[in-house]
Amino acid sequence: MDNKVTKERLNNHLEYDWFKYVIIIIVAVALFVFVFKQINSDRENETLQIYASCYEYRGGDFAERARVVINADNEQAENGKTTIRSVGIEAQNPQSEEYGTLLQTHGDVTSDLLIVGKSYMKNYQYSMLTWDEEVIDACTPYKYDENGQKVPAMELTFWEVELNGVSYKRGVRVDNLPNIDLLFGFDPGEIPEDSILNESYENLPEDDKIQYESEQAKYDTEFYLVINPSLVNIGDKGRKGEASDTQTFQLVSKLLWYAQSGVLA
Repeated sequence: MDNKVTKERLNNHLEYDWFKYVIIIIVAVALFVFVFKQINSDRENETLQIYASCYEYRGGDFAERARVVINADNEQAENGKTTIRSVGIEAQNPQSEEYGTLLQTHGDVTSDLLIVGKSYMKNYQYSMLTWDEEVIDACTPYKYDENGQKVPAMELTFWEVELNGVSYKRGVRVDNLPNIDLLFGFDPGEIPEDSILNESYENLPEDDKIQYESEQAKYDTEFYLVINPSLVNIGDKGRKGEASDTQTFQLVSKLLWYAQSGVLA
């Protein structure tokens, strides 16, 4: 059999089979891009995300500075915690039409921390992480007094819910912290004169109370920080992740102290 490669045979082959080489090239490029993204993408325990309900996001560099400080603290402590490669803040206005959808798809699914209004706490009070003594200790900013004793640097106000006669802490209030406006604005602005919120809730008929509660969600003035129990970086409090990775609690502590003092340390 004559298997000699000639210019004529090569031209005939390319004329009829050129598309096979195009497919091979496309597959090779796609495979390269996929592998590159997998190698360079952040793993779940390398990221921290905050979903913040607020009427105005003031921006700033808190997220990146918090990431640097948390990693520096852990490196100095040599505690073996995973290095955090990114900290993100997604701010959404509760008055926007898409707010509810984004809260469910972004807040509930991909965010380690959520800041939600008082009206939404009625839904989250049963599903978010309980602030037991261990969590409170990990999330509370501390300082040293004149005697060198480690003491809480601020007093926290909790959202509490009662279940079977037992009280559970499920969130901490943040809108009333003196320097929270460095990050978020929680003032909804002037409520329209014809709004049902200008009526007395106690005196409204039951049907109007439903409307009142729905309208109230647009103009919340109390906001609480809650911890998502379904994600990692909450140590053994979660259903997955490493017990040593508690960077979510570290981020809470940094955020609370920043909102209290205006200092990130």
